[in-house]
Amino acid sequence: INTHMVRRVDFYAGAFPARYGDRASSVMDISLREGARDRYAGHGYLGMAGAGVIAEGPLASSRGSFIISARKSFLDLIISSTGLTAVPKYWNMQGKVVTDINSNNRLTLNAITGNDEITIEDETTGYTRGAENVRSLSNQYAIGATLRTLYGTKGFSQLTVSQVRNHWDQYVYYNDNRPYYTNISNEIERTARTSVTWLPIRAVEIQSGVQVKWISADISEWAEPDTLFIHDLTVIPPQPIAIARAYDLYQHDSSIHSHKAAAWLHGKWQLFSPLALTAGLRWDQFDYTGHSILDPRLGLNLKITRQTALNLAYGCHSQSPAYVQLTAHPLNRDLDYKSTRQLVAGLDHLFRDDIRGTIELFYKDYRGVPLSASSLTPDPLDSGYGRLVNRGKGNARGIELFLQKKLVQNYSFILSYAYSVAKGYDPRYDIEYDWHYDYRHILTLITGARFQLHNHRWYQELSQKGLYKAFAWILPFADELEFGLRWRYLGGRPYTSPRYYPEYQRWLTDENILYNDRRYPHYHRLDLRVDRRFMFNNWNMVTFFDLVNVYGRDNIWAYSYEDDGTIETIYQYKLFPVGGLTIEF
Repeated sequence: INTHMVRRVDFYAGAFPARYGDRASSVMDISLREGARDRYAGHGYLGMAGAGVIAEGPLASSRGSFIISARKSFLDLIISSTGLTAVPKYWNMQGKVVTDINSNNRLTLNAITGNDEITIEDETTGYTRGAENVRSLSNQYAIGATLRTLYGTKGFSQLTVSQVRNHWDQYVYYNDNRPYYTNISNEIERTARTSVTWLPIRAVEIQSGVQVKWISADISEWAEPDTLFIHDLTVIPPQPIAIARAYDLYQHDSSIHSHKAAAWLHGKWQLFSPLALTAGLRWDQFDYTGHSILDPRLGLNLKITRQTALNLAYGCHSQSPAYVQLTAHPLNRDLDYKSTRQLVAGLDHLFRDDIRGTIELFYKDYRGVPLSASSLTPDPLDSGYGRLVNRGKGNARGIELFLQKKLVQNYSFILSYAYSVAKGYDPRYDIEYDWHYDYRHILTLITGARFQLHNHRWYQELSQKGLYKAFAWILPFADELEFGLRWRYLGGRPYTSPRYYPEYQRWLTDENILYNDRRYPHYHRLDLRVDRRFMFNNWNMVTFFDLVNVYGRDNIWAYSYEDDGTIETIYQYKLFPVGGLTIEF
């Protein structure tokens, strides 16, 4: 999604309203802005990362607008200078058209499409992220139309029809190009959704809606048969002398042609000026599995002062299995919804017009998470052949602090910190373990400053000199300067350290090894961005420069466990510069 087209982002970390469903943890609702109705405008950019263009303006009838975007990456053309090769290639296009049919009806058309490709080949650079000889292609699109109808001052309705398609083509292979895993999958969802928001009286708001989603998924996975040999270690190199375990060919070609249905009811009641209550109920049903679920939601908002509010929310949330999970084994059709119970309590305070802070406590309880059947026993040589069961569970709890200053008086910042503990369930021994992304500490600081030099006399005089014009492109001056810094810290991510068995020439997580009993080193990174804007009649030129990981820290992503018993370190990107040029008109 092109960020220049985003109008608003609402992120619900938990206990979200009933209109959002088939999601168990959190929801991000991205609203796109309309194109300009009074003029034609746009910009284009060219940089090391790629090129793009965005254009907007009124429709011919002057009763609507359009905005379109197109981008393509160039990273693969410049990556040789960084020593990296496993870099994605992508392109994407996006557009939005809005037209006012009359004063009460508005039609909106949205579309987005994109293509991604990455090839990872056998390397020793430490940057392959643990994968060797992988070719992965994907493309997707989403297109939809929404009719919004106003009913005076009492409410409005929305009717949306849409189609979303995802395609994957994955090919994992040996050095001689023989495949040992392939996946070719297509998923299409066609959706019809309608909702009505009604205000029967001033203090009450009611929203109800229904949705039907038609699903067509075709998934084909293949993995070659495998044999675990016992090796003779007295010879070099070790030679296989017996078979310890043989695994059959895995090939599963399955299709899903089914539908999902949902209905919800949400109400908000302003009891009196400082207190508002919300309540919701959502029903979801998946015809393919035969399961349905009913989830309640409750919320409270209390204005303690004009600047401070207390928010409380509780909700049950459910999510159906992914299509690739359902088709991985014939018995997976019995998979049920995974679900969470969530409780969130928070304080919101407006320190002044441009500074806002929040603090939130949360708890999430997970149930029915799909697990591989092979994970139920301590035998590390078990293979579930794609069979999943709803035996996973866990919980997450923590505190989040957020402080934001908007760009007023040419300075802004965002400071966020979260401390959380996430625990999963190990069915082998009926114990808890640190879940995969239990970082514990996450700290992010983003700050920026803007300097409008064109308002200063010394710069106005300097910019007229011929010597300055000749060297302006390398001088640290411009009509407008923007500096941005982002620093991020994460605690060490948990991981399971397997044990090497030389007789098998394999690393195994055997029955004596606990899940995620170790942690990677902590992660931190500083990024810098500089934008220099030069203003001309009716157009601007912006040069930008990004420096990722300014101090070149070796942040470890993972360890790669090789068949010969050695361990290689897989790093995140080190020092990485990106620059480019943008033309605004």
